[in-house]
Amino acid sequence: MLEFFLGMLLTIGLPSAGVSTYLATLPCRFLVSRRRLPGWHIAVVIAVLVGALAVLVLGGADLFHPSKWDSGKFSLREAAPLWFAAASIGALVPAWYVVAHYRDKLNTRILISNNPDPLDAAITLVFAIVDHRRRASDLER
Repeated sequence: MLEFFLGMLLTIGLPSAGVSTYLATLPCRFLVSRRRLPGWHIAVVIAVLVGALAVLVLGGADLFHPSKWDSGKFSLREAAPLWFAAASIGALVPAWYVVAHYRDKLNTRILISNNPDPLDAAITLVFAIVDHRRRASDLER
């Protein structure tokens, strides 16, 4: 069962990661353009949305006909929760990363825009870049 779920996570989770990355950028860009901090709930909502979208795409028209749920080689009652879980897990991490990126981007803009002196703004920007690279190198370890 574990091998089946890992295979499903790769075949369904990877495409859903790409979809969730794009879908998470939409509300984040909208909020950052209005100088509002994107909330972490966006990542969870996007993951659930992509999971539901994956079930709709993979289940097709058979989802709307309960008489076909148990006919065929496999049961949709058993496959649909697995599809949802694989797509949601695959979508959560990239969506979370996108939200974190836009939150960091907005915080850097606020730090720079609050400094009236151009030299202070440049120094703040350099420290923000160095801090971002330090955090990135800490994650690689």
